[in-house]
Amino acid sequence: MKTGRTILKNFASLVTADILVKAVGFVVTLYLARRFSANEFGAFSFAISIVNYFSFVTDPGLTTYGATRTAREPLRVSDYINTVLSVRLVLTAAAFIAVAAVAALIPQPAVIKALILCYGVMLFPQAVNPSWIYQGLQKMELVGAYNVAHSLFYAGLIFGLTAFWPDVRLVPVSLTLAYFLASAIFLVPVFTGYYDGFRMTGLREAFAAAKESLPIGVSTFLVAGVNWNLSTTLLGFLASQEQTGYFSIAMKLGLVIMGGGIAFGMTLLPVFSKHMESSRDTAEKVLSLSEKAILLAGLPVIFGVLATADPVMSSVFGVKYLPAGSTLKLLIPGAVLYALNLVHYVYMIAEGRQVANMWISAARTAALAALSVPLVLAKGADGAAAAYTAAELMAFCVYLGKVKTPVGPLARMAAALPKPLAASLIMFAAVYAIPQSHALLKIPAGVLVYAAAIFAVGGVRAGEIRKLASYAKGGRPPEEK
Repeated sequence: MKTGRTILKNFASLVTADILVKAVGFVVTLYLARRFSANEFGAFSFAISIVNYFSFVTDPGLTTYGATRTAREPLRVSDYINTVLSVRLVLTAAAFIAVAAVAALIPQPAVIKALILCYGVMLFPQAVNPSWIYQGLQKMELVGAYNVAHSLFYAGLIFGLTAFWPDVRLVPVSLTLAYFLASAIFLVPVFTGYYDGFRMTGLREAFAAAKESLPIGVSTFLVAGVNWNLSTTLLGFLASQEQTGYFSIAMKLGLVIMGGGIAFGMTLLPVFSKHMESSRDTAEKVLSLSEKAILLAGLPVIFGVLATADPVMSSVFGVKYLPAGSTLKLLIPGAVLYALNLVHYVYMIAEGRQVANMWISAARTAALAALSVPLVLAKGADGAAAAYTAAELMAFCVYLGKVKTPVGPLARMAAALPKPLAASLIMFAAVYAIPQSHALLKIPAGVLVYAAAIFAVGGVRAGEIRKLASYAKGGRPPEEK
């Protein structure tokens, strides 16, 4: 029971913090979109996409390695802090040199080069981010508090600085200062409570840590590092900064859906892992219920965006971002597919099929790159969004073939899809009929209509909700007790 309470407490801490961070991030994005032109917004979005690739160099899975080792041996936390910090600081110095070289050589205007250098400095405070230490010690409330503090510092600096000096270079400066402040504050409890003193780790320790962490880092880099930034990078090279800005606005909204998928996946991994050993049948039931839950939540989002993207985009972000509405329509299906793919991803990890997962991730990235180049050249931001969704659809089809259950993948989808699809179509018709002059009423109206429709068609049953909740708590469903 104590373990169950700890899991629920930690998950609640992370989810609450994630909601707060996304709310603050949305306000900041809204402010920046209105404060700067689409061309300027695209400029700093492109610059940070370049620097994000180098974050893999600074952390090739080391923080996950450190958190795992700390969880196993909490009395050796000081040793792992030394190992992770020593290696990360050396790697960060090398990464910054590489960033500086890219900034000097990249065929972009001077302001883009300056933005890349400014974002590059951000790698240093990220290298001493203590979140992984608190994660290993199972103090998720401090992980969440760090994320909230950083987002609030960033928002305060953005509003305080750019209100007086509307210079795009202040955006990366604000982000870097926010990381410095948050890391400094949250390192204090580490140094006073868990740390025996700094020492440079030996080559043997560093090599052992890198060897164990590298496979983790490669998978993370492919799924998040490359796939979340590749489209923005290609737009910066192959299209205009204005098109990059349109895609960046759409992607920030898409990341809200993806973030929910990540939280759901983090919750499911221990559940799958536990039941895979003790009751494979239960693991398969959780998989089916999870797929249905994402379709119940994801399909109305897709159809809601189709009905509201253009008027809502212009009303919230301004008329200059109206072209981003079509980009969002093409991107949101990919965001929902990402959440579905993550469920299958953690299911395969629970089965011990990490290598297969890595190859699927590699194929997903290769498909994204191959599709993005011609589509970006032809359609700009819309092409990038279409390529992202197509790559996620390809990965979804592969996962359906790789995840083996007694009930076949097509049968599972056929059972889960029709009712939320019918309710979503009803919602789409109702929302589309609302005049464009009342754009902001479309969203609450859509939520109410979908809720009524999904219960009317029998798409949600109270027993299924109780089942999934009981599985997440580690128990059996009520009717099986």
